Amino acid sequence: MPNPTVMIQYQPENAPIALAKEVASMIACLDATKAITDAEQLEAASIILDAAKTTASDVDVFVDNLRSSIQLACARVRELPGYEDFEATLTVRTWGLRKRLTEGITRVRNFRASYISAEEERVRRAKIVAQQEQERLNRLEADRLAKEAAAAKADTETIEEIKEVVMATPAPVVVSESLDTAKEMKASVRYAYSAKITNFHAFIVGLANNQALYNTLVDHIDEIEGMFRKQAMNEKENFNYPGITFEKRAVDVGRR
Repeated sequence: MPNPTVMIQYQPENAPIALAKEVASMIACLDATKAITDAEQLEAASIILDAAKTTASDVDVFVDNLRSSIQLACARVRELPGYEDFEATLTVRTWGLRKRLTEGITRVRNFRASYISAEEERVRRAKIVAQQEQERLNRLEADRLAKEAAAAKADTETIEEIKEVVMATPAPVVVSESLDTAKEMKASVRYAYSAKITNFHAFIVGLANNQALYNTLVDHIDEIEGMFRKQAMNEKENFNYPGITFEKRAVDVGRR
């Protein structure tokens, strides 16, 4: 008896080819984005990312539809005698175009996040400098006006009011075309925080002066001891670390 032939029909017939062309075209656009260094490039990259998001959604819809079609076919198979518990689905193990699209989107999003972050830091520093300069100018102007007021026989309260008004003069507003563009394009960043030990010696030395850090390690003493127990099994009598007691215990493994 010949094996049955299972066929999948696309509507329209060229849908997979059209999708592949769409993905390849979007990958080319993403690959062409080498960096983001100004507001214009930020806007262009954001437009590309919006389009890429649509393409990625088209890919997901294609895969979902293909999976649904397979499951629908399985449902019809289960109507046949002997196939009542037949189950199958679609797993996309490899698909180069999809992988390159995802990687391209991630790369450009990282470009954008890095640029926006750097611009936010530049604006933050510029605001500090502007504020410090404004305070310096305010003090000079307040002193000048206070001397003029004193020379004009103004009372102490009036002089203090003059100085207070002048000292309240705000610093110039620091603007950023790039951050304005990011806001218009609905692009923003959040920050993920992590840590790793890069100087273990300094870390150990620092324990003596950081009670909170010391307490944190004490809370994880079981995991730390577990690591050294494994090391003791490997090094045996050669195991020797300050503050750690090496134990050697005889274990009866006789069969009788």
